[in-house]
Amino acid sequence: MPWKAVNPVDLRMEMMVRLGDGEKLTDLCREYGISRKTGEKFKRRFRELGPAGLEDRPRAPRVIPHKTPPELVEVLIAERRLHPTWGPRKLKEVLERRLGRPMPAPSTIGDVFVEHGLIAPR
Repeated sequence: MPWKAVNPVDLRMEMMVRLGDGEKLTDLCREYGISRKTGEKFKRRFRELGPAGLEDRPRAPRVIPHKTPPELVEVLIAERRLHPTWGPRKLKEVLERRLGRPMPAPSTIGDVFVEHGLIAPR
């Protein structure tokens, strides 16, 4: 007889079915080896979203507060195209003087140029 493969979503669904049959959440959490807080979380998600609520959610951040704004990236790219021999440090200084506002670090500007193919590797 082959091994029975069980994934976390199947275990969560099994737990929700048993919870619906009247078993106590505390006992089920102890049996499945999860905290009461996690059990409550999946119970709430199952109530709100159904079986889809038992799926794992992405852990990647939805918002990156310190990400370089797209408008600024466009300005940097346009300036680099006007002056292809200028490096990130010089462009940073020139743009700060011209625009009167702080620019990202030269390393960040260099990363933007590499990302958009404006710097050829040595």
